[in-house]
Amino acid sequence: LLNLAYVLVGRPIEAVAADIRPYISDPFRSIVIEGTIAPGDLETFLQIVRENQGKINGVYCFSPGGDFYEAMKIGRAMRALALSSHAPGRDQAGPPLCGLSDYGPKPTDPENCTCASAGFFIHIGAIARWGLYLAAHRPYFDKGQFGNLSPSEAKKAFDDLQQSAREYMDEMGVPKRIQDDVIGTASDRALVLDQKTVRTYLFDKLPYIYEWEKNRCERLSVAENNLYHKKY
Repeated sequence: LLNLAYVLVGRPIEAVAADIRPYISDPFRSIVIEGTIAPGDLETFLQIVRENQGKINGVYCFSPGGDFYEAMKIGRAMRALALSSHAPGRDQAGPPLCGLSDYGPKPTDPENCTCASAGFFIHIGAIARWGLYLAAHRPYFDKGQFGNLSPSEAKKAFDDLQQSAREYMDEMGVPKRIQDDVIGTASDRALVLDQKTVRTYLFDKLPYIYEWEKNRCERLSVAENNLYHKKY
């Protein structure tokens, strides 16, 4: 059961990995993750972090999906490195928007103006989440061995996979009701989270960081407060 091809959320894995590249706009240094997430993308991501001596502020997510386990690896690395994540914006009609201003990078392929499926699992790993267009569904197995399993074997493999997704979302502070919606969305569909849900639960800094900073700043002098905000 552990040898079941790729585990996907979004587009099937292709030979070409995601385009993971640095985006430097002094004094900020970010990493752009664009395209389909594939095995090995974590190492490319970490190589850019090393090349910048760890001085990376955040990530821009322009991904329609890809490998679930690789997405979780990148998300956990982002949490350990205390990085923020920027998903696309959203226009009044609902579609995603990228590059409306001179600030920040744009996807090289307009079709990658999304943060969906595996991209969603990367985005939630950040300690501060920005952007309003997020789409998700439950992870699934690529075409191949899964369909050849017996019903009991298929149930066990499927249940283990969904449990991995739940445990990861719980680790990243995603509310249970959103977890239920994601797991309850079939792999050939997409749950586009409404703006109220995103703004309430998946936008801005993690709650404990927000409240810690607010509490800390209330106890600082004016000079200390100014110095603190220059650092953070």
